[in-house]
Amino acid sequence: RSSATTLSAEGQYAQNPRVVTDINGLSTAVWQHDQGPHDIVQARTSLRGGPWSPTADVCEGGRNSFSPQVIVDSNGLATVVYQTNEYSAILGNNISVMKSRTSFRGGAWSTPVTVSVQGEESYGQQLSVDSNGLVTAVYEVEDGSNFFIKSTASLRGGAWSTPVTLSASGHQTESPQ
Repeated sequence: RSSATTLSAEGQYAQNPRVVTDINGLSTAVWQHDQGPHDIVQARTSLRGGPWSPTADVCEGGRNSFSPQVIVDSNGLATVVYQTNEYSAILGNNISVMKSRTSFRGGAWSTPVTVSVQGEESYGQQLSVDSNGLVTAVYEVEDGSNFFIKSTASLRGGAWSTPVTLSASGHQTESPQ
């Protein structure tokens, strides 16, 4: 029986933990950490219950990043999708957009890429992965008067497809699963 391990910094605020384990026993944990003026997304890995890796910042600095989701494919490629606030010139204010990063078998995290459509308020992401390594994300979009559901996909850490709207227009839809 193993003992509990504190993964986030002790005495500091952390929330929204998620963990996945690949077929080789590599666990990847992600969470949202309050780091002064901004929340950030952090991660650690552990192989078969062994020691946890040092904490890695998954998001880029200087932006509020939160609500991470993580999934891992059968080859050990972990994908994290999280929300971050960015300024939208279209809307004239900060909005929540989704970013992703990947890590192969506990290695370094890739450069963040935008998953959602630029200029759209996006949140509530959920992830799935199939046996070929196709990661599918579904998420909510708000256009100021309606909520609708979009989906996008990435094969083995490659580029994300152009998001498509899944829900009917003119209807309020929320909380995709």
